[in-house]
Amino acid sequence: MRKIIQLVLFSGLAMLIVSCGSNSNQKPQPVKDTKSDSIVKEIKAIKSDWKKIHALDEFGDKIESKYTLNVQFKGTMTNSVETGSNITVKMQIKDSLIYTMFYDYSDLEDELPNGKSINLKVKIENGAVLQVKQYFSNNRMIDKDKALLKLMLTQDVPLKVIADLSMADSDASTVYRYDISTAGLKDLLK
Repeated sequence: MRKIIQLVLFSGLAMLIVSCGSNSNQKPQPVKDTKSDSIVKEIKAIKSDWKKIHALDEFGDKIESKYTLNVQFKGTMTNSVETGSNITVKMQIKDSLIYTMFYDYSDLEDELPNGKSINLKVKIENGAVLQVKQYFSNNRMIDKDKALLKLMLTQDVPLKVIADLSMADSDASTVYRYDISTAGLKDLLK
C-alpha cells in the first residue's frame, strides 16, 4: 500500500514537472521595477573654475541658504619696477556683487587706490573691447553697478581684462592683465 501511494505521488510529481517544462515556448514576462518607474532626476555636473561656498555669519557658522562663489587664477602685473610679474587674482561673488583682490608673487595683497574708480578694458567673445566701471574700497575692486557680472553671464568664453590703475590714480603705474573664466557661472548662480 505504501509503495502504491509512493508510486502515485511520484507519478503526479513527474507529470507536474513535465507540464511545467512544456511551457518553455512562452517568453518570460519582464518583472516591472517600480523603483525605476519613478521620476529620475538628472544631476548635471557643472564644470567650472568657480566654487560654491557656504556664506558664514558673524560667528563663523555656515548659513545654509546663502552661498558665495569664489575663484582664483593667475595673471600678470606690470609697473615702474617690474614687467609681466605673476600675480594671483581672487574673485568672489557675494549678493550679486563681484569683489576682486590682487596678490603679488610674495602672496601679499596689493594696495589699491581706495575711494577711486576705474574703467576696466574687457575683451569679449566677438573681439569687441568694452569699458566696465569698477570701484576700489578696502583694497578690493568692487562691481557695484553689476556691469561686470552681467557681461560675464552673457559670455561663453573667458573675458580678457586689463586693469590700468593709472586711470584711477595718476601716481599709480600698475597694470593688471588676467582672464576671467565664465564656464558654469550661470548654472552656479541659479
